[in-house]
Amino acid sequence: MQVSEFLFYGGIGIVVCSVIAFILYFYISRTVKKRLDEDLDKEYGPVEEK
Repeated sequence: MQVSEFLFYGGIGIVVCSVIAFILYFYISRTVKKRLDEDLDKEYGPVEEK
């Protein structure tokens, strides 16, 4: 394998890892936000829309 092929496939690997990390971050942050919103609604009541 030449250096150019190594850089090409290495770049593809980094992109794939980045996409997987983004999906995990998005899923975890939505789950935590949903749980936090439920806890805050229990403690302080629902948010009143203006």
